[in-house]
Amino acid sequence: MKKAMLKITLYLLLIIPLGLNFRILTAKANPLVIYVDGNNITGPWDGTPEHPYQNITSGLTYASQGDTIFVYNGTYYEHLIITKPVSLQGQNKHGTIIDGNQTGDVIEITANNVNITEFTIQNSGSTSGESGIDVYGSSGNNINHNIIKDNYNGIFLYDSNSNTLTNNSISNNYYGISLSASNTNTITENNASSNTDTGIRISDSSNDTVLGNSVSKNDIGIVLVASSNNTFTGNDISLNNYYGIYLFSSANNIFSGNNVSSNKDFGIWLSQSTKNLVADNIFSNDKFGIYVTNSTNNTFTKNSVYTNIQHGIRLDYSTDTLISGNDILKNWIYGILIYYSSNNTIFHNNFINNTGSLTNINSTNSLDNGIEGNYWSDYNGTDEDQNGIGNSSYIIDENNQDNHPLMGIFSDFTVTYEKDTYHVSTICNSTISQFQFNETLKMLKFNITGANNTKGFCRIQIPEQLTNRPHIVLVDDEQVNATLLPPSNITHTFLYFAYNHSTREVKILSKPYYELLENYNTLLENYQNLNAIYYQLLADCDLLNQTYQQARANYTSISSLFDALNQTYQETLNNYTKLQDQHQLLLHTYETLNQTFCQGQANFTQLLSAYNTLNQTYTETTNSYTALMNQYEELRSQYEQRESEFAAFRTALTGVSVATVAVAVITSSLIIKYHKLAQAQKELAEKYRSELERVSILDVARSKFEADIDRRKEKIQSFERKYGVTIRPRATLEDVIKSLEIKKKKEE
Repeated sequence: MKKAMLKITLYLLLIIPLGLNFRILTAKANPLVIYVDGNNITGPWDGTPEHPYQNITSGLTYASQGDTIFVYNGTYYEHLIITKPVSLQGQNKHGTIIDGNQTGDVIEITANNVNITEFTIQNSGSTSGESGIDVYGSSGNNINHNIIKDNYNGIFLYDSNSNTLTNNSISNNYYGISLSASNTNTITENNASSNTDTGIRISDSSNDTVLGNSVSKNDIGIVLVASSNNTFTGNDISLNNYYGIYLFSSANNIFSGNNVSSNKDFGIWLSQSTKNLVADNIFSNDKFGIYVTNSTNNTFTKNSVYTNIQHGIRLDYSTDTLISGNDILKNWIYGILIYYSSNNTIFHNNFINNTGSLTNINSTNSLDNGIEGNYWSDYNGTDEDQNGIGNSSYIIDENNQDNHPLMGIFSDFTVTYEKDTYHVSTICNSTISQFQFNETLKMLKFNITGANNTKGFCRIQIPEQLTNRPHIVLVDDEQVNATLLPPSNITHTFLYFAYNHSTREVKILSKPYYELLENYNTLLENYQNLNAIYYQLLADCDLLNQTYQQARANYTSISSLFDALNQTYQETLNNYTKLQDQHQLLLHTYETLNQTFCQGQANFTQLLSAYNTLNQTYTETTNSYTALMNQYEELRSQYEQRESEFAAFRTALTGVSVATVAVAVITSSLIIKYHKLAQAQKELAEKYRSELERVSILDVARSKFEADIDRRKEKIQSFERKYGVTIRPRATLEDVIKSLEIKKKKEE
């Protein structure tokens, strides 16, 4: 009632000033950032970076839904009531301080979806219910990265659901974090330390998650009162003055994966609580690791409970407790003390090197499950039938004895296969490591280690869903004898096998799979051999390919040379063909010319006869000619000068017929000179002829010679057209006479 009246008073104090300066705050399309700086003492104040409000209350007053109020470093002595979904953002949690001045709540949240981050929140009132942050009847809030200290409650959630408290440092409060009637909240990675009473306190709440927090140096680390279905995982709970965890009248809660150590009284204390699961935790260096009073039907499994000052586990006035699969070792008085507590079941635990393993005071309990019991490091019985179970009982007292003591340490391994979880348990006098399940081969595999030159054994329980009978057991890939034990059935198989100790690898699989594995190994070996051959062939192929590439390069080079030679050959062949055609043409021309020569020779004979006749006439006319000789000699000297230039050419033509001379003229490179000299001769002969025109004795011979030239002219032209050559026979009688004179002189 007192707290309710205080809230009404604060609310009235808040709304009265608003009534004096009323304005309608409409929802904004885009959320704004409103700035607050306590150093702005002169104004103006409009919430902008240039003119921030001086206090956070003003920022809250003028903020709309979704806005962020950014607060610069400084100490703000205020009490905030947040009634709208906004974000309160400090500049730095070490420098942005909201101080309640040791009265009331520093911050009260009654709206949903409020965010508070990067503040130091301190000095609330010191009476019950006054808090650094009070979340009252709201949800969806996020409180993270704050320092919350010196309050009655650091953070208090009342009737508030689905809130998140993350990465806050909560210290020197009476209660660090306190939840009452609040469900489905998440408390993660906070440091709740040095609080006067409790680090984290949950009452009348359910389905909350407490994950990864550090809870130390409080009177009590975690308190759970009248709460159910909450989960505590991965928390470090240590150095608290009384208890690490305290449950009172709470049910169906789960504690797993927590490290609970060095608390002065109890690691975990369950009082008047039922159906809670405590699994996979560490309880060490406490007075009692686990303490259970006036409780029923709780389960403690797979915990490590060691080096506690008095007892690992103590049960007082509690029943139907299951203690299974725990490692209980090196506790100073008893591993387990049971006081006026009956009908509890204790099996598959490993009692190792405790001062006393277990004691019962006015209690009768089951120390085995009818098939297997516990491992007792001080048990001195034997295993004559070699099944991993001692042949004699381990006796505590006349009402409490383990009728099936284990000859080796019990271990339980979890296997997830096809989305289901299975347990594979072992009883072994070796250390087991690297346990795994091969889904492809449906094979269990693990390593075993023990002292050399000693005998090792393993009793293993295998679910049929993982690998079914019959089984093959391989130790270092060599098959060993494995005995099928009762109570093997359609769901589980129990096997026992022995070996010589050292570090060994064990494989267990179904015989059909083993045969497949054998075939696979054979095929694998063949494959590896073939693979080696393949790679050798590949290397040889690479070498051959290199040789081929070199040969191909050589071939390409030779081919290029061949193509060049072939082109030259083709060109030569074409030239040869052309020359052959020319040869045939010239041969035909020669034959034709030879015929012409023979005809000309006959004509020459006739001309020679005429010459002789003319020579006689010439002699007679010599005297007449003498008068002309002077002029002739002058012309002759010019002629001889030109004749000397052409001497080589005349020599080549000596003894050749007119037709032969014509062919040589056609093919000779001297043809140009010849034409020039012939022209000069023609001019000289013209002068000579003009002088002889007066000599009538030559007219007759000249007429006959010209008539013969005309007669042969048509044949010569026909020959020229046919063969494309030019024939130039002696055109005048004088040419013939000169040729004959030259020939006669050479003969002399």
